[in-house]
Amino acid sequence: MSDEQLEDFGSDIDEVKARRMTGAEYLIRICDEKLYDEDLNGAGNEFAKSYYEYTKPTAFSRAYANYMQDYLMVLNNNSENNSYSIKDTWQNYDLLQPVLDQRFKEWQAFAAKN
Repeated sequence: MSDEQLEDFGSDIDEVKARRMTGAEYLIRICDEKLYDEDLNGAGNEFAKSYYEYTKPTAFSRAYANYMQDYLMVLNNNSENNSYSIKDTWQNYDLLQPVLDQRFKEWQAFAAKN
């Protein structure tokens, strides 16, 4: 998160960390359903550009995967068209979170080499 997000919405971010609000709820309520460059710090922006873009594959996503591929694989949904049917739960987050952490580590190593 950017310093601005932390300063302006710190109490809401604390709600997410305490699991009283999901990340999706934060995105909908606080961020108008989308993140802008100014919402993330530098590393967050670069990772997002490499990993979350799925309409035009990046070098990183071609080498590893993109977010949507991982999301659907982990949450056992085989159709991108049905991704919105996956429930926004902490249980699903707990399944996906280790994959996201691994992808971030892979991206850091990938970015350091390129």
